[in-house]
Amino acid sequence: MLENFIHYHTDTAPGSSGSPLFNDQWEVVGLHHSGVPKRDDQGRILTRNNTLWTTDMDDGTINWIANEGVRVSRIVKHIKNQSLGSLGYRLRDQMFEAVPTMAAQTPNMSVGGALEPPRISPSLGAPHISEGVATWTIPLSISVQLGGAGLMQNFSQPAATGHAKPAQPSTGQPLPAPNTTLDEELRAYLEEARQARTRPYYDKKVDAKDKKSYYADLSSSLSPDELFSTLSDLVRRTHATKPGYKPSKELYPWIDLRPNRKLRSIYSGMEFDPEELIREDFRIDQERGLRMRELAVRESTMTASQFGQELDLLEAALPYNCEHVVPQSWFGKKEPMRGDLHHLFACESGCNSFRGNTPYFDFPDFEEVTRNECGKREENKFEPSGGKGVVARATLYFLLRYPGEINATAKEYTQDRIATLLQWHQAFPVDDYERHRNQAIFHRQGNRNPLIDRPKWAKKIRFEGGLGD
Repeated sequence: MLENFIHYHTDTAPGSSGSPLFNDQWEVVGLHHSGVPKRDDQGRILTRNNTLWTTDMDDGTINWIANEGVRVSRIVKHIKNQSLGSLGYRLRDQMFEAVPTMAAQTPNMSVGGALEPPRISPSLGAPHISEGVATWTIPLSISVQLGGAGLMQNFSQPAATGHAKPAQPSTGQPLPAPNTTLDEELRAYLEEARQARTRPYYDKKVDAKDKKSYYADLSSSLSPDELFSTLSDLVRRTHATKPGYKPSKELYPWIDLRPNRKLRSIYSGMEFDPEELIREDFRIDQERGLRMRELAVRESTMTASQFGQELDLLEAALPYNCEHVVPQSWFGKKEPMRGDLHHLFACESGCNSFRGNTPYFDFPDFEEVTRNECGKREENKFEPSGGKGVVARATLYFLLRYPGEINATAKEYTQDRIATLLQWHQAFPVDDYERHRNQAIFHRQGNRNPLIDRPKWAKKIRFEGGLGD
């Protein structure tokens, strides 16, 4: 048994997420949330003929080996561990301490003969009979259809504790030929990561030439407001290529590599082999594809807002190992902001989730307090353990490139938070890692981060011009 999940064999259909899982004593032990597909040694999903499954194939071609549900004990533990206000505590106590007031009644049945009416307490009401169907609420609702040829029974059983093979969906059609696009993409990204080991990491002479050309038309006598607007226009106009958000392709193989050709979490400093994160994000893409299929079945029952919330929850449950230093929720996950490489960094999903959409802050007692490896977080305040200068310059770039997308509110950035970013920029200078990133992104997107190229300009720019309402 897994720590948070339980695997079992039973028949399910799309849209079954949230269905209760019973043991043989009719106790709820879990809530269904997905199937368990067979995988190869790299974690990729396989079809029933043991070829690689891709998201453009039908779900029925997947080699399903079990089902997976969230263990109720873990749900209860999670709820009990939450910090709540006084009202929340009372509601939670009521949820766990309430005692059912209605005892279940068991109807008597004689197989092969007529149904004997159940003994019903006054609180349960009489059976409803309509067109040959009798329904009792006991409180479980049971309907029995009486046919002309005799009594037909269809009983639902609790999840088996044995090892019966789960039912496989059948389309009545032969399996399609495997689509190799996904496998080809993975090989291409892995090959780029391997070639990066022997590529020159940073060419100082080429970079100096590129910088001189990029800022050639910039006047040295601009006011703080003029410098902001001029640089804002420059980084916008030169942003010629706008890659979509796909870190396994755009970020991990080359752009975010450190001088030792490893990836390093922007907050914790934990190192990863690029191949590790590339493969992991491909696995996440497959999982997202499966969940999206199931979500699409229920789309017609939801409003657009509800569907959007479900998508957000799905992405939160299956995040990439990538951090947007300007949280996606602040700009509605819109492109080109979402895929702009200047503010994307490798970051293990745990630290990504720990920060959430909290703005950066500098705690006066940061070094003395207990904190986890990602940093310190309190209400609407987050100070990372590492990467302060890097994330400060990336955020300041965002203000230049997308003025008005970050709001001047306590939940995003007030003017005093900009002062914090400028302090971090000054305290943690640019190094070859950032210069390499800036040069690589320049070749990919066409624009540059002026705070990396010209660090001294930071004091002269009025960044408040980038804040919205």
